[in-house]
Amino acid sequence: MEPIRQPAAYLPFLLIVFFNAFVDLGHKIVIQNTLFKLYDGETQVLLIALVNALILLPFVLLFSPAGFLANRYRKPRVMRHAAAALLLTLLITFAYYQGLFGLAFFLTLLLGVQSALYSPAKYGYIKELLGVGRLAGANAMVQAVTIVAILGGVFLFSLLFEWRLAGVTPDEAGAMLRQVAPLGWLLVVCSLAEWLLTFRIGPGVVGDAGERFEWRRYVGGRYLRRNLRTLRDNRVIWLSIIGLSVFWGSPRWSWRPSRPMPRRCWGRRASCGSRGCSPVPVSALSSAPCWRDAPPGTSSRPACCRWPPWGWW
Repeated sequence: MEPIRQPAAYLPFLLIVFFNAFVDLGHKIVIQNTLFKLYDGETQVLLIALVNALILLPFVLLFSPAGFLANRYRKPRVMRHAAAALLLTLLITFAYYQGLFGLAFFLTLLLGVQSALYSPAKYGYIKELLGVGRLAGANAMVQAVTIVAILGGVFLFSLLFEWRLAGVTPDEAGAMLRQVAPLGWLLVVCSLAEWLLTFRIGPGVVGDAGERFEWRRYVGGRYLRRNLRTLRDNRVIWLSIIGLSVFWGSPRWSWRPSRPMPRRCWGRRASCGSRGCSPVPVSALSSAPCWRDAPPGTSSRPACCRWPPWGWW
């Protein structure tokens, strides 16, 4: 097996991957938990779907320009500039302290844009860093680090969110954000560490100076059709995309329901089940009425509130 081309850059690169996923999940958890606390029913489902769309849509809409940037310029340079999440996290922290829920909600979209522009350079740099012979193992390591960052972000930010709200019951989104505002500084520190680490990964391979991007072709969807045709023509890449889609979209990664249930659900499993329970991260567990306010001696807990409230399906 060929040696690692840039061994000194390997650990900083993995830490960059970790912090990028950790920051994205951290802000998303704060927004989602706020929605879980204040809304229920169809309104909650709609707002949570909107949050997820703000994170995912940039990856779909920007993968052509993001791929162009990764090919045209040195990949570490692209990652360094895309680490502008530091500025975004400062704005997010400002929104938290000011109780500007609308602004914090909108900044979720900008974090998604940042990640979408960042990802092709990040994954393309793996080959430059470790070489072809180590590519499979390196991809596995990156995926493992990403999963650890996701689970760590979900757990830590949910725990801190509940800790900040212990004994407090804000009745509107702005007041709740002000209560959990110090969590924003954790996002800032992680983004700062991510940006500083981009200076430790070396210059990278010179990009293709002849690469050109035509906005008319992009807006008209010609780049999209060409890229999809290229993917379908390469069976290995196409199957890899399908495999990754199934892996990340698999229900096993859905957290079991733990959203607060109204007191009337107790002893009425049918009605509780008929309303359905949204899959959510480990959130609001310590303050969920279906645990804290359970009537003594109750044995018929709603099906969606059974232990464990999280885990793999």
